[in-house]
Amino acid sequence: MSALAVAEHEVAAPLSQVFASFIDFTRWSSWMPRTFSPVVGPARALQAGDKFKVKVGRMPISLEVIRLRHDGEICWRGGSRWVMQGDHSFTFTDAAGKTRIRSEEKLSGLLTVGPFSARLERASAAEALMIMKRFEDYLATQ
Repeated sequence: MSALAVAEHEVAAPLSQVFASFIDFTRWSSWMPRTFSPVVGPARALQAGDKFKVKVGRMPISLEVIRLRHDGEICWRGGSRWVMQGDHSFTFTDAAGKTRIRSEEKLSGLLTVGPFSARLERASAAEALMIMKRFEDYLATQ
């Protein structure tokens, strides 16, 4: 079984600026919420194959960038395949001078079965929306 959490948000900045800022791991501590705070990672923009750690709540999670398309998408994977694993993708598209960001997180594993699935989808979508809004606020100060 699996769950799919989806959220979208539009940012009033051009695509190339939004994407470059979003993948710059060195800046994450400036805008990521404490519920998804960076711990360790590269001192540069993320690239495919990079491994990094974040704290989700109080729990450290190891993640790996499994896909990166310049000015288009970043996707990372983390968790346990049997308990709960997530593939989290952010896609970026031009929206008449603004940028539309779409978050999709596919969750799989035992914790996504039954009544937990809908709760996980809602919680993950809400977290992604918070990330995107905090990112928008950060960009407005740059």
